[in-house]
Amino acid sequence: MNNNPLSYNPQAPLPGRYVATIMMTYRDDRGIYIIYDIATGEHAGWATVTYINTGSYLLQQRIDIARGRQVQECLCHAAGARSVNDLAGKQVVIDLRYDDRQPGNPDKHHYHIYRTYPVTTDQIHPDNTRVGTERWSSGSADVIRAAMIAYRSGLPVLLADKQERRSPMVDWCAEHNIAVLPVSFPAGDYTIPSSSSIVDRKQDINELYNNFAASANMASYHTAAAIAGAMSKRLIYVVGTTPEDRVQCIDDLATWHGTIPGVGSVDGKAMHRHVAAYRQMYPHTAFVFVDKNQQCEKIWEILNERSA
Repeated sequence: MNNNPLSYNPQAPLPGRYVATIMMTYRDDRGIYIIYDIATGEHAGWATVTYINTGSYLLQQRIDIARGRQVQECLCHAAGARSVNDLAGKQVVIDLRYDDRQPGNPDKHHYHIYRTYPVTTDQIHPDNTRVGTERWSSGSADVIRAAMIAYRSGLPVLLADKQERRSPMVDWCAEHNIAVLPVSFPAGDYTIPSSSSIVDRKQDINELYNNFAASANMASYHTAAAIAGAMSKRLIYVVGTTPEDRVQCIDDLATWHGTIPGVGSVDGKAMHRHVAAYRQMYPHTAFVFVDKNQQCEKIWEILNERSA
């Protein structure tokens, strides 16, 4: 695969068990053909990348119509499907084996799906879904692999702004079986496909102060609020705090005191004034203050809330 047009080039899988997605099915007069792709881990999307390069699906299972009734039933049971017609998009564990080597090409194998099993939670480990953070630019290997996992794994998906690649949300999502998909956001940092909200994560009150204490720094946040409103989305700022901050709501900002690197000691009066005015001007925005150790959990909780 030296001519791979993608920057993502996973190695071919060795024999073993893998979480896989059924990409599609088709049939002829004698057989039913099941097309798979590996859904998690270092080989995620390998069959798709191979297809892009060669035009061939290598993870393909043929079930004989006349003699394969039991195989069909086992596959449907493993996938939780009522019939073969409902298999596309389902996840299973495949037992992948080499059937033989290709004639005239001893370095290449025929792949054989020996058996399929249901997917259980203990078969998807954090390292199978953790997103690489070396590069989140468009077309990078990390982003392509993340897209493969998000699309194929069947896991919940968090859309994360590309500037958040060093965020604690990356590891938190991996630990909680959530796929992270890096995208470019016009406003905020996080959302999920079904959410009516966008979350903007503030690491601490110092960051909130730098963004909102001086009106000159707020132009981008006025724009973000306008964009979120135009999208009919709530824009929620989730701010990490410590017990020493003594901040649980917007009004508490007025009595906050802190130290800003390069600035020195500051108080929160100006910040409170600007945040309160901003909240009044954009009623679809909100500020949530939460212990920084619980910030990731709170972000996920907010995004999964259903609006009335």
